Amino acid sequence: MSENSENEEDQFFDCPEDPEAIQFASLDRIYAICLPATPSAGAASNAVATPCVAASGSEAWRERLLLFPSSGEALAKLKEHRNARYKVFNSYPEAKQFASSTVEQLTPKRPAKAGGAQQPGGSTDRLATAVQDTDSFKSVTQVQLNQLKAAIISGDLSTVSALVWNNPKHLVTDCDAPTLLMPRFRYNCLHQAALRNQSAVIKLLLAILSGDEFWRRLNADTGAELRRCRRNRLLDLYLNGREMALGETPLHIAAKFCYTECIRLLVARRECDINILNNAGQTALEIVGSRCDSASAGQLAETRLALSGQFVPLVAEVSTGVVRVSQPVPAWALQEMLDQPHRLLVRAYAGPAEPDTARSLYERWRAPSR
Repeated sequence: MSENSENEEDQFFDCPEDPEAIQFASLDRIYAICLPATPSAGAASNAVATPCVAASGSEAWRERLLLFPSSGEALAKLKEHRNARYKVFNSYPEAKQFASSTVEQLTPKRPAKAGGAQQPGGSTDRLATAVQDTDSFKSVTQVQLNQLKAAIISGDLSTVSALVWNNPKHLVTDCDAPTLLMPRFRYNCLHQAALRNQSAVIKLLLAILSGDEFWRRLNADTGAELRRCRRNRLLDLYLNGREMALGETPLHIAAKFCYTECIRLLVARRECDINILNNAGQTALEIVGSRCDSASAGQLAETRLALSGQFVPLVAEVSTGVVRVSQPVPAWALQEMLDQPHRLLVRAYAGPAEPDTARSLYERWRAPSR
């Protein structure tokens, strides 16, 4: 009986009638999605799947397994199924077993918590003991978002931090999109902070959104690769999302009011696109000071440099200790060099300067006259 079962399994995975199985068997990575036992509201039923792999006794909406050759296809399908789970495998049998199971079967029973509630802003170790699934965080109401909006406007960092760590859905919706503090105008938290010149709030929000701790708290079962993809996508939406009235990003808003410190924090992120156009076809650089009549010539020049200036870093090779002048880099590249000194250690840097000036400095310092 057992030998027949094993033979049947071998035939199942290698059967010529299953071309998808052969295709997946040749891949290094297979992206699988596991669905809950019962369909949730809004779950789609048009699942892309492999034939001849239906789980016995499953409902019509679970007739096929969700297996994909690329992460992009898997993430797109994941959004159609609320409460689903996602995982990457190196072999077809393991991926098939995961996708044919239910979320409930794969989720271990959590022991009852002992002690008090988790304190907002706790360390990674404390979060690990009190981590919650995404579903355990309720969607925030407009009243709660108004509390967050008021804290951002007043620059109350402790309240902003407490609200976000108590419920991460103050910053991210069920569809991994930014929450909107003003839905009518599509203002997210960075729009509001830039409008009020709350650079400290912008710094706090970007630190939270870019940190792995936030995503682990939101969903502990998600793998590191998926957390990275979700993080990068949400940062892109926050930094480059255009509001409804004028089609402006947070960078546009900070630029037209000459909020230089806000600009520095925004452009220090790789995801921030300084070339996005508003509804009038203008970049942030082209509207510098347009809503700040009292700005001096020096302030306007400083704001423009914060937007488009480049830096010339003096770096040392970590392995050899050799010091050299590096090519001119934008603000986000310099920030990454400062944050991740794995190969190059920044000893000093000049800037920001206009691109032509930065290039001239680089050429002069690279080959100084004798």
